[in-house]
Amino acid sequence: KIIDKHNIIDSSDEKFKKREGGQRDLEMNHSHYIMLDDGRLRYYDTGDYRTRLCVQIAKLQHEIDFPGK
Repeated sequence: KIIDKHNIIDSSDEKFKKREGGQRDLEMNHSHYIMLDDGRLRYYDTGDYRTRLCVQIAKLQHEIDFPGK
């Protein structure tokens, strides 16, 4: 298989599989991911949840004295 930003090419049958809107590859250099799932199939819009999650995590870092700080 050859994978680029927009297509997956299966070299055995040379079929192109176009990505649907909102689909993304996982970054292979990352070791951890947070997946958001509201139960809908093939629905990729997480709304403003990511922003709210980041704000909440930032608040926690200031409120809690984590070891090693």
